Amino acid sequence: MLQYPELKIIDKAFNLLAVIDTYTSFQGERSLWEVGKLELHIGLKDQGSNALQIGNLVMIDEKRIWEITGVRMTEDDHLSLMVTGHELKGIFSQRVIIPDRKDDTHFFGWDRFPDQGDATAEEIMRHYVEKHAVNPSESNRAFPALNMAPYLGRGMRAVWSERFKRLDETLRDIGEYTGMGYTVTAQLTDERFVFDVIPERIQTAGSEHPVIMSVDFENIENIEYRQDVTRDVTVAYAGGAGEDENRLIQAVSRSPDDAALAGYERREAWQDCGSVDNINDLIYEAQYRLSQMEPSETLTCSVLPNSSFQYLIDWDIGSVVTVQSKELGIEQAKKITSVKEVYERGKVQIIPTFGKRNKNILDEIRKTEVVR
Repeated sequence: MLQYPELKIIDKAFNLLAVIDTYTSFQGERSLWEVGKLELHIGLKDQGSNALQIGNLVMIDEKRIWEITGVRMTEDDHLSLMVTGHELKGIFSQRVIIPDRKDDTHFFGWDRFPDQGDATAEEIMRHYVEKHAVNPSESNRAFPALNMAPYLGRGMRAVWSERFKRLDETLRDIGEYTGMGYTVTAQLTDERFVFDVIPERIQTAGSEHPVIMSVDFENIENIEYRQDVTRDVTVAYAGGAGEDENRLIQAVSRSPDDAALAGYERREAWQDCGSVDNINDLIYEAQYRLSQMEPSETLTCSVLPNSSFQYLIDWDIGSVVTVQSKELGIEQAKKITSVKEVYERGKVQIIPTFGKRNKNILDEIRKTEVVR
């Protein structure tokens, strides 16, 4: 059973600054594709509170680490301190995908990987992290002590092109398209941070290590299920290079066998893919965009403290498990895409989310910022 954890506060030089166990509330989220959030409440005069400064790290263990990005001190009936932050991998929001230089003052082209053929999702993610955060051509862009985990050739095969987009958003998009997650962990003994991917783990009913989450099995409660087809598109007409009747245009569907290509189930949209002048590249770009316009389906629940399946041991983000609810009529294989840990008022809550995040207006704005 999970207990209130001690929180170790370290700086990015791996100096231990404090150990805190007197906080009144801790909420820490880890996410497969997004960057999980942190919120911590403590008395301003409590031991170790002076170490809770912007840039320092809050750590439960080497896998669960958050960077402090905000501090709020309050003087009212109590002297209180609230710090907010994000998972350590949020550092990638500080880097942009910059194409190679043409000369000292000009950038050009795309950062495309690989140049020919395709590569695993792991290799694609590693390319962008290595080039723009670990070993960039401009040394000032490197994060000190950040290293790469060994390459293991995991994930589906694809190609990717990007330019002038934040690195964290690029990794998120690659992850959502390929199903591969990513993380940054710490190795305290070696004093280094490590980038690695999070592969999918199939743990559905009938697998070698099945995890079945069900109210009937008394291991979850408070199930909420949402489904929305507002953004759903099944057929896209994608426009590439050229003008008017000479423009390169291709019709693309999610799958040639998709049953939702006719009648009321057919949902069409136009996609402006900029200056893509190769038919194969245009089809790939259109299919990627279609993957971002699928029906929204998310499910959240709370894992009971004495659950038969233990968080971090039996399951974690990236696990594909079976979720059952007879009352809601649900029995589905679902990927765990984020987990929030809440420790407050003497209670422990572990809240997994299944499925992709719900899109919002910011996604629509981002789509107009960069043509991949």
